Amino acid sequence: MRIGARTKVTLAVLFTTGAVALGVRVLVLCCASQPVAPTPRRSEPLARLKGASIILRSDGSRVWDLKAETIEVARDRRTTSLSGITNGTLYRDGKPLMALSAPRAVFDNSSRSLTITGGVTVTGPKGMKLITHSIAWVPSAKRLVCPGPVTVRTPNGILMGDRLEADLDLQQCTIYGIRLRADTRKLPGRGGPA
Repeated sequence: MRIGARTKVTLAVLFTTGAVALGVRVLVLCCASQPVAPTPRRSEPLARLKGASIILRSDGSRVWDLKAETIEVARDRRTTSLSGITNGTLYRDGKPLMALSAPRAVFDNSSRSLTITGGVTVTGPKGMKLITHSIAWVPSAKRLVCPGPVTVRTPNGILMGDRLEADLDLQQCTIYGIRLRADTRKLPGRGGPA
């Protein structure tokens, strides 16, 4: 008995459909008998505060005061994360030195270090404004470190650099890879203050 081309196609389709159906049934039975692992979730914080502030002290003196939209203490208590820092203040000798705002910060409870990230704007004395991606506070050395590009705007000009380090005890600031743009009309001897 000869099987025509049309019959071969019909048999092939029936065979394939049956094999697929059997495979699906076997797959469903196999999967149904094995537990499905839950999708990993970010661990919930130990505490979450809205519209709160955190005060960081060193030797009893206030060093930082950060007001944030959200503050979260990690479940393991190693870090405290801040989001939406709207009003941050750095103090020196108990007096406000600079104000800042930034999207995020993380305080490491063991090292007592603070890392502020996401585009930081710092406002200082005499109209100084510093803009950088991140600032790290190293409490053991009382140093501020901006590991990436910085822009410092003053009434007299703009300083740009590859990174910045500031020593609060010595009251010194070093900008590495510095570039300067200044309004020469405001410099001494050019019509500016003497």
